[in-house]
Amino acid sequence: MPGNWVWTRIETLSSVISKGTTPTGGKDAYKDSGIGFLRVENILENGIIDNESLKYIDEQTHNSVLKRSILAERDVLVSIAGTLGRTAIVREENLPLNTNQAVAFIRLISKDLNEVYIEKALSSPKLQEMLLAQTKVTSIPNLTLEIIKNIPIPIPPIPEQHRIVARIESRFTKLDRAKELAQSALDSFETRKAAILHKAFTGELTEKWREEHGVGLESWEEKSLGEVFDMRAGKFIEAKMIFQEDNNARYPCFGGNGVRGYVDNYNTEGDFPLIGRQGALCGNINMASGKFCATEHAVIVKPKTDTNVFWAFHMLNKLNLNQYSTATAQPGLAVSKISGVSFLLPSLPEQTEIVRILDSLFEKEQRARELCGVIEKIDLMKKAILARAFRGELGTNDPGEERVVGLVEEI
Repeated sequence: MPGNWVWTRIETLSSVISKGTTPTGGKDAYKDSGIGFLRVENILENGIIDNESLKYIDEQTHNSVLKRSILAERDVLVSIAGTLGRTAIVREENLPLNTNQAVAFIRLISKDLNEVYIEKALSSPKLQEMLLAQTKVTSIPNLTLEIIKNIPIPIPPIPEQHRIVARIESRFTKLDRAKELAQSALDSFETRKAAILHKAFTGELTEKWREEHGVGLESWEEKSLGEVFDMRAGKFIEAKMIFQEDNNARYPCFGGNGVRGYVDNYNTEGDFPLIGRQGALCGNINMASGKFCATEHAVIVKPKTDTNVFWAFHMLNKLNLNQYSTATAQPGLAVSKISGVSFLLPSLPEQTEIVRILDSLFEKEQRARELCGVIEKIDLMKKAILARAFRGELGTNDPGEERVVGLVEEI
């Protein structure tokens, strides 16, 4: 820590450290409007108070029974029951506001202290570690007010507090924007995939190919799944016969949602699409290759004629077969029912061209999805920034500034 910083305790910097309580009557005390009543779930991970999900109490309760937990602008909040260690700051737009016993509030004794600096420090990895290490384990994990009061915190000179906050907020804004863009790309992935498949199986994707080969769309024939494919359910396999680890003597065992484990014997060899046929996995499409075993939860789809199995995999995805499942407590797909589902069958060369185009497009989509893995890294990057900030490593500290110990002593 820089030489002009000082360690102190939260209690030293505060005029009040307290918490709220639940109004008499519990849920019945909540009103449709009135004074905002803050609970842990209203403190979001980004340090913001969610006003839209607030409960409300009447003004009389706010000013009498719950008078000691009336919140003020600049109060620093810390969740101390259930979800622990979340922090936020009370802003003018949040007022009037009260809180319950799951939220502690810290009222700073000096207006010179930057409340955002204090809140960000409390949410930094080191101070979070100190807080959570002292959790009281009861029916609901909690932190006491004594724990909050005694948490040590590094305090730099006042100008440095403001510089640190500005640097953190600048970097967090950029990271939040990156996260927003990445999440938007991820959210639209399935929509884009559906649009691509629609073009593939209406002939739009290979329109140019047909022109080059002198083929018209009339070459596509309407067929049913049962005409083109031999479809049969896999076999029942006892759970104890399925191993979770692979070795050279075992073969992948497919259920309705991909590989469930490994078995010692296989019943199918080749490249075949599989259709999930029970429960929430109805209509789920997988691709199995090599030697494998399929359970009764999957339908093996084998072409009767020359058909590109990878084209068949994409086509089955487009058909959205879960719409044909039985509407019962345990939905299921009957092979006899889906055998009659119709589709348009192009020639084998055009099937191969469709697969080539789809593989290229989906490879690019997958690369985009992998780039969106930055979402998981952004939270780690924020923690790293906070860790550096409160060690004085953001490059903002001026060693020539007067040591803050004088301000702390004065407080």
